[in-house]
Amino acid sequence: IPAAEMSIHRDIHIVNVTESYKATWHKVRAIFHWGANTCGAWYVLRANDDVYLRLEATVAGLYKAGPPSRVYAGLFVDPNTMHVPRIDTIPQAPEGISDDDWTRANKAWVVSRAEYPADRYPPFAQGNAYILSRDLAKHVATMTSSRPLPDDVEVGLLIDGVTGGNFVRVDVAADYATEGRWSPCRPESAWHFNLHPEHMYDLHSAEPDVLWYEYGFEVDGGRVLLGWDDREDLDAFASLVASDHGLVGEGCHGAAADTCAGGRLAAALRAAPVVSSPDRCSRVPEGVFCCG
Repeated sequence: IPAAEMSIHRDIHIVNVTESYKATWHKVRAIFHWGANTCGAWYVLRANDDVYLRLEATVAGLYKAGPPSRVYAGLFVDPNTMHVPRIDTIPQAPEGISDDDWTRANKAWVVSRAEYPADRYPPFAQGNAYILSRDLAKHVATMTSSRPLPDDVEVGLLIDGVTGGNFVRVDVAADYATEGRWSPCRPESAWHFNLHPEHMYDLHSAEPDVLWYEYGFEVDGGRVLLGWDDREDLDAFASLVASDHGLVGEGCHGAAADTCAGGRLAAALRAAPVVSSPDRCSRVPEGVFCCG
């Protein structure tokens, strides 16, 4: 990780843990400690890197909730529909997957009655993304846990314990489907979970405040479609595209051929029209995300 990025923007925090699923809880505590104590933020958001966030809509929802105290925001899991997973409740492995592989994959969520005796968890926000106000973030940052629980469940239990269930719940509209399912894209959603990188571009390009451009050309019998927003450095972008695709501009020769071709392409990109989008999901193929 470049040291300059860390020193200039102070947006990277390194946690001294061995990378594993079990280390997630330690990283979550570090996120809330850094956000609440180092940054002094009123709210701290923990999110996976495959989550698309509309921050303006998110902040608007937080403001409507009132003062930043005891606020817990996210896509909440209904405790009446989710039983605590036990080893004897793992469903039969799908065809083509061995029982051992299936059990191993699902064990991350399994909890024994000795570790957690109740059959249901208190309400908790699904772990792809959730927000805590500073007071709750500071509380979570100071807590340790030896229970083999997912971080979203653990945070829900800690907040339920410290507030007696009396927290300010902010429900965030989010597109999410369980593992292996297709999830429809809804324009009104503030968050979208479990996205492939290309869907990030699909959503960004359709935002109403983004000027999105496209330009297509033929190379070796195939069509290349470029897309970019108004913040793109077109000279650098065009130079990279020209080099990657081996483009040769008319009248471009010798050692500077790549630079010349990039300049010709940059001129064409600057003349490209803005592509309008009827709504935020209009550029997502068939309006669905795959697959949880």
